[in-house]
Amino acid sequence: FGIGSGPACSSILKTSSENKFWCANTAEKIQTVLLTLEGLLNLFPDTIQTINLKVDAEGADLAALRGAGASIHRFDTIVIECNGRHSTKKYREGECMQDEAEAFMRNLGYQVFAGEQGDL
Repeated sequence: FGIGSGPACSSILKTSSENKFWCANTAEKIQTVLLTLEGLLNLFPDTIQTINLKVDAEGADLAALRGAGASIHRFDTIVIECNGRHSTKKYREGECMQDEAEAFMRNLGYQVFAGEQGDL
């Protein structure tokens, strides 16, 4: 896990070599425990009927959703943040891109509403 040199700059993804403008420096790298969304959902009792999710994983939002596996359908509402389709900047290697995230969610049967800056 890369600890960023500023607020909201830490991520499991590497900073893109093209990124010279935002959170480009990593202060240190640490090892940490990772819990997938599927693992987290397994901790919720089945009696919980409504689960809404907001992911802000500093570029790894779509990867986090993929970690939900088949359990993703337990979420009623999912909000993620991705790099917008018209963005020319690359912040992180393998970062969430709006078009890919929209296709992923639609393929699962979710309605997709896109915000102005890649929020889905």
